[in-house]
Amino acid sequence: AELTTEERWTDSNGSRFTRTLIRAGGRTLTRLNRRDPDVRTVWTVEHLLKDEDDLLAWLDLPRAPFGGSPDIRRVLETERQLGETGIVMLDTADPIGIVA
Repeated sequence: AELTTEERWTDSNGSRFTRTLIRAGGRTLTRLNRRDPDVRTVWTVEHLLKDEDDLLAWLDLPRAPFGGSPDIRRVLETERQLGETGIVMLDTADPIGIVA
């Protein structure tokens, strides 16, 4: 069974919500994020780790296998579409920020 599931919905104001549930150590850790219309910022409404027991359960999760290669086709297509009119910016998540 999957350890992680996500629920997505949009409210009446157009804000998009994502609830992430992670089964860990007999617990279910939950995080809720919100992204408002026309804003690129993702707001954390509910943090994943709420107490020391949540942290210990998260640390006990199996490590994901390391490896793979990125699929850059969409980046290259976006660069092609923009031409000289813009810059494609890539961003990666901050691992500490994800669990904080």
